[in-house]
Amino acid sequence: MKSPYTLDNDQKVAVRNTIFRHLDGLAVIPSAVALKKKGVLQEFARKKSLHLSEIVRSTYGNPGYLNVALHLLASQGWLAYLSNGDDPEYQLTAKGLEAFSAISVYDRAYEFFPFMAKMNELVNHGFSGESIEILEDLIRQMASGWKIEHYEVGEEVSHQMSMHLEGILIGPIIVALGMGGHLKSMRAQKAFNLELKNPVVDDLIFALFISMKWVDKDRSLTPLGDYHLGRAAAYGVTVSYLQTFCWAEDLLYFKGDKLWDKPKGAKEIHVDRTMNVWGSGGAHSTYFKVVDEIIREMFNKPIDEQPKGVADMGCGNGAFLEHLYSVVKNETARGQMLDTHPLLLVGSDFNQAAIEATRLTLVEADIEHHVLFGDIGNPQQLADDLMANYGVALGDMLNVRSFLDHNRIFETPVYDFSSREGVSTGAFAFRGRRISNAEIEQNLAEHLYKWFPYVQRFGLLNIELHTVCPEKAAAHNGEIAMTAYDGTHGFTDQYIVEHEVFLQVAQEVGLKAQPALMTAYPSNELPVVSINLFKSA
Repeated sequence: MKSPYTLDNDQKVAVRNTIFRHLDGLAVIPSAVALKKKGVLQEFARKKSLHLSEIVRSTYGNPGYLNVALHLLASQGWLAYLSNGDDPEYQLTAKGLEAFSAISVYDRAYEFFPFMAKMNELVNHGFSGESIEILEDLIRQMASGWKIEHYEVGEEVSHQMSMHLEGILIGPIIVALGMGGHLKSMRAQKAFNLELKNPVVDDLIFALFISMKWVDKDRSLTPLGDYHLGRAAAYGVTVSYLQTFCWAEDLLYFKGDKLWDKPKGAKEIHVDRTMNVWGSGGAHSTYFKVVDEIIREMFNKPIDEQPKGVADMGCGNGAFLEHLYSVVKNETARGQMLDTHPLLLVGSDFNQAAIEATRLTLVEADIEHHVLFGDIGNPQQLADDLMANYGVALGDMLNVRSFLDHNRIFETPVYDFSSREGVSTGAFAFRGRRISNAEIEQNLAEHLYKWFPYVQRFGLLNIELHTVCPEKAAAHNGEIAMTAYDGTHGFTDQYIVEHEVFLQVAQEVGLKAQPALMTAYPSNELPVVSINLFKSA
């Protein structure tokens, strides 16, 4: 019997569309406001087409992050991305002309970003009188539609901008409620039962939820509310980067290395890592189901064709390694011979806290393991340390990692790439400098080549995030959160390239993805996330 809280497929698609547009707004609003303040949007309205070099000259800005910001507007269909050569060109579109004429509605909204970046702390530790007044103001602004109707924009652009503005309130609030366990309780009881420390805040959030049609006036949770709030974690990763978005003007025009301006070894300042991990957890569980199939196939082979174990670069808290061990133990032939052929787990991470967390996880699970420092950009050091300390060859292991290759620290290519024609359409930067598409592809090739000696025998099992070209992203707004992903990664010196580019570069260095094991999400036509087992070609 169908639950009264179950939405049909069209309704679920509509919720995902709303979530993705909310997330896009968190990246678009700061970018658009920063570009407007330096007259860039006004110049587009006057000239219709501009090269990146022209904008850099007129703003004295940082070309890398300026290119990222322009790229985001292109992914919304407001600019057309005309070239990816040495001097990218962008052209104003009809939708962009409408949006830019109303862009002032974003000014007031962006003033709230520093406040919303603190929402998790406020919800779970208490609001002050001043912060309550700010929240009231923000909810009033949303209720008024931020006065978009005062501008002459069409229905499509009006909807785009309304969703962007709605997202700056909805995203941080439900992430904070989700992390605090409030939404779990609410969904269990099918009722609004927030009971925060301040009843005034409860009433404000109750009014917000009514406006979203998530609760009724009798405080009952609606089917729409139950489903939408059940997907609160989908907001987590993008919301975790709110501090970065608060620095948009600095990144575009002033301190291009702001994210790196911290003592060596100090905690990250641009992202709430706890929130980031919380947000990514739900999505990752979907991808891990595919990984399990690959693990089962590999560890059901004859024993002399199996790796000694699994090495996870970027092991986090060790939960993924513990999960993989469970799959092997309980669902494969290898699991029946662990007494004679034990499965060795190796966890490595750049973060010392992660190393300790992984060690604790695996000790408590009573699983044989080794945990040590590892840098995704330096596999030779990892291999040397693993052999010196534990007598284990990295090449005898199945190497796995999830969403890590794009987060390598950029290194200037060693080899000449002047003859390489970059085919990616992404926007890439390092400390404000623009990295050309040819250079990032050369950098990726050299990065993967470092790993080649250690994955020849058993392969590299890789889960990775990708970009798609701005034109395709604009055509599929609401189906994928591409603008949000390009914003969070582009402004923080991370390098997501298209799936086909990743495969092409891997093939170039001798790593071929196994077609039968290749999976892409949400589809092969829109491959934003891929799972591949790479083996020596």
